[in-house]
Amino acid sequence: MRIYGPDTNVLQALKGSNIQLMVGVPDQALQRFASDPGSAKIWVRENILNYPDVNFRYIAVGNEISPFSSGTSKYTQYLLGAMKNVYDAISETGLLGIIH
Repeated sequence: MRIYGPDTNVLQALKGSNIQLMVGVPDQALQRFASDPGSAKIWVRENILNYPDVNFRYIAVGNEISPFSSGTSKYTQYLLGAMKNVYDAISETGLLGIIH
């Protein structure tokens, strides 16, 4: 299952279900995550670690960001930095072997 951003109601409903979940980091968070590793850590803690009974399979950083799309091109410059900081936040928690 995929959700494009963390939703408390959905995450609560999936507890203990063993349904594999892909959760997205919303585009609007990319600039903040790219410039502030601490905010990526907080997001991982609040939206991943707080739900240990949810079967997270993937974390998608951004939603189909493209330098050619006027709707998402403003986020392109932040994508790599946000991905790195989310990766580092997941790595620090020891979840890399769980989340692919």
